[in-house]
Amino acid sequence: MTISAIQAQDIDKMNKSELRSYIGTLSEEIETLKGFNALLEDSGKKLYAEKTSLEETKAANEQEIARLNKKLEEQALMMDQMEADHASTIAELDETIASLNSSISSLNARLGASSAGDPDDFLNGYFTNQEALNNNSFELVLSHVFYGYVNKNNEDYYYDDYSRVMVTRLPELIDANALTYWEPKSGVKMVKDTEIKDYLVAKSSEAIDIKMPKIEILKNKLFTLIYEDGSEESFLFNVDATEEDNNQRQILRITLANEEVKDSDYNATAKDIVWRAYALGGECYVALSYKQLERLKLNIFKEQKGLEAAYNSRLEFIETDEVGNYYTSGKYTTTGKGIYITRKKDAFMAEEKFLNPEELVYLFKWK
Repeated sequence: MTISAIQAQDIDKMNKSELRSYIGTLSEEIETLKGFNALLEDSGKKLYAEKTSLEETKAANEQEIARLNKKLEEQALMMDQMEADHASTIAELDETIASLNSSISSLNARLGASSAGDPDDFLNGYFTNQEALNNNSFELVLSHVFYGYVNKNNEDYYYDDYSRVMVTRLPELIDANALTYWEPKSGVKMVKDTEIKDYLVAKSSEAIDIKMPKIEILKNKLFTLIYEDGSEESFLFNVDATEEDNNQRQILRITLANEEVKDSDYNATAKDIVWRAYALGGECYVALSYKQLERLKLNIFKEQKGLEAAYNSRLEFIETDEVGNYYTSGKYTTTGKGIYITRKKDAFMAEEKFLNPEELVYLFKWK
């Protein structure tokens, strides 16, 4: 009979020997249960220790993950800064290289260098080898301007008195970046006590480039000008060398014959265009005058001409000395049209002044 099956009445019936045996058996079972309880407690302690260890490991892992995330964020910020610094450095180097190339080109032109210029430049190659242009597009990019003219004083005054004979003015080749190109603000009321520069915004030579028409040449014959306003003009295209030279160097003539049917001799050439390309130093340029730029819908104005403004749907130019007077105040609104040019002040100049665009020759590259 098992211990669990023994009832109280059974114990009452036991003799001493049976009771001793029962007590012994009961003690053994108690000891067995104590041992099992001890094992359970030991297992519980181990599980608790493992739980504590896992929690500590989890906390340590979370701390390490947070540290790594912070490090990743710092590295990302560092990489962004490095990329920004790298881009800035590249931009500065590009600007320096462009400035050096421009200076070299300008210096070569001033020294009359005869060595070949940039071999990758289109006009430099095309000047001596007019290969067929079957499907080409170009942009007119302002590179330099010629400013001034040659003037000699008293050349015939007292034949033997050389002290009275002198050169009083020389032309100068100026890099396009040595000039400032001013665009009028649009829709600004002209008021008292102002001057023309109060209505102008300084720009780089890109202000000219953007307004110049794009060129497309098809089958070496059809020459199309695509203007900033989206309109187009097409011409028959021809290139040849002129009979005359420029300082003993060849001149390339670019003739653009308008395709429109003309009804009179006067109209026969009114829309035709003739450009000339010149070799200056080691570089070649298409040289355009103030009037030729006007033909291409690019208006460069004298300062004295004033600003184009609107009043009661009427357009007129408000001259420089009228810009900020009582008569114009509050009545006229700027149209934003035109460009004005000044030369940036350098060590040889007293102040920056506006240039007369009619005195400039504009030298363009085809890019």
